[in-house]
Amino acid sequence: MDDGGWRTYRVLCAGGKPQVILITALVRGLGTVKILVLNFYYAPDFSSDVPVLQSIVEGLARRGHMIHMVVAAPHRQGGTIWPAYHGGFFWHEETPGISIDRTWVYSRPNMTMAGRICNYLSYSVLALPLLLCRAQPDIIFVPTPPPNMGVTGMLAGLVRGAPYVLNVQDIYPDVAVRAGMLRAGRLTACVQQIEHVVYRRASRVTVISEGFKHNLLAKGVPAAKIAVLPNFVDTATVVPLSRLTPLRQTLGLEDRLVILYAGSLGHPQGLACVLDAAALLQHRKDLFFLFVGEGAKKGALESLAQEKRLANVQFLPPSPWPEVPQVLATADISLVPLRRGFGFETVPSKLYSVMASGRPVIASVDPGCDTWSLVQTSGCGICVAPEDATALAEAIGRLADDRELRQRLGGVGRTHVVEHYSQAQIVSRYEALFTEVIEEWRQPPTR
Repeated sequence: MDDGGWRTYRVLCAGGKPQVILITALVRGLGTVKILVLNFYYAPDFSSDVPVLQSIVEGLARRGHMIHMVVAAPHRQGGTIWPAYHGGFFWHEETPGISIDRTWVYSRPNMTMAGRICNYLSYSVLALPLLLCRAQPDIIFVPTPPPNMGVTGMLAGLVRGAPYVLNVQDIYPDVAVRAGMLRAGRLTACVQQIEHVVYRRASRVTVISEGFKHNLLAKGVPAAKIAVLPNFVDTATVVPLSRLTPLRQTLGLEDRLVILYAGSLGHPQGLACVLDAAALLQHRKDLFFLFVGEGAKKGALESLAQEKRLANVQFLPPSPWPEVPQVLATADISLVPLRRGFGFETVPSKLYSVMASGRPVIASVDPGCDTWSLVQTSGCGICVAPEDATALAEAIGRLADDRELRQRLGGVGRTHVVEHYSQAQIVSRYEALFTEVIEEWRQPPTR
C-alpha cells in the first residue's frame, strides 16, 4: 500500500462504520497473517485470562489467519503437570487453524518465590527452541503476566525478526509489590528495568483499561505505542440461563439464594472479607456463599471458614470452560472483590462473564478504579469499598431482598456487555492492530 493509501486509512479510522469497512479491506489485502502466540497458560489449563486468549486466537483462526502457539503444559490446578503430559519435554497438538506446541515446566504445589521463578524461567528457556519449529511469523503476540513473558516475547522478536505486541493483563511489578511478593530492593529494581526495556522494544503495548494506559504513560511509554483493548466475553456462549442448574441441584441449593465468587483464590482478591460478610449474614438461612476456583489462598480460606464455623459456605474446584456458563447461572448474586489498592493495577476479566450471564454484580473495589467505573457506567450492579465486610454484607442483603432489582441489574449488564464487549468486536480490533503493526514493520525505514 502506498503512503497516500496509508494516510487515508488513518483518517477513516477516526470513527464509525468506515473504520470497519477499511479494516476488512486492509486485512484482505495482506492475506493470511501468520501469528506466533506465546503464553504461560492455555486451555485446558485454568487461569482467569485463558478464556480471553482462547477467544482471540480462535476468532483470528476463523478469519483465516494461521496461529502457532507456544505454551506451557497444563499445571495450574494442584501445582503439578497434568498426567497426560508426563514423560517428556515437548508436546504438539493441532486444532483447526491453530498449531500448539507445549513445553515442560518446573512446577510443585505451594511453590516459594524461588520455585515460582524456576517455574517461569523453565518455560522461557524451553520455549526458545520451539520458536524455530514453525513458519516465519508475521507478528508475535505475548500476553503478560507472568512477568517473564515480556522478555520471552522480546527474544522471540529478535530470533524470528518479527514485531511483537505485548498484551498487559496486570501491571507488573506493581501488583507483585502490593501483594508483598516483591519488596523494594535490587530484585524489584531489576524487574522494573526489565519492564522498561520490554515496553521500549515492543511495537505496541495493549492494555485493558484507561487506568492501565495512564500507568504506562507515567512510566514513560509513548502514547502512540499504547492501545486500549478491553477484555471481553463470548456472549454467544455465556448467556443468561435458568438459575436451577444441575450444580445447584447437586448441592441441594434449590431454595436458597447463591452468592457466587468464581475465579482465582489469590492474594489480590481479598476473599477473607467475603468470609467475614458470610459470618455477618449467617443468621439468614436463605443465603449461601459458593466459591469456585483455585489459588494460593484457597487452603487458608478453607481453614478460616472452618474456624468461623460457617455453615453457609462451600468451596469447589474450578470448572472447565464449557461448564462455566452453568456455574455462572447458579448465582443469584456474583461478587467481584479486590483488596485495597489492587483496583488500579488489575481489572478482573470475570466481570465481563458475570455481566454476560445476566446476573447482578457486587464489586468490592477501590472507588474510581476501572472496575468501579465499569460497574457504575453499565449499571450492572452495586459498588462498595474494598475490604469492608459490613458494607459488603449490606449490599448482599439489599439485593437478596429485592428480586426485581436483581433482574433489572442483570439485564442491564447483559445488554451493555453485548453492545460494547463482545468477542467479535474486540477480535476485529486486534486484527486491525496486528495489520497496522505488520504494515509499519514492512515499510522501508525513512532516511
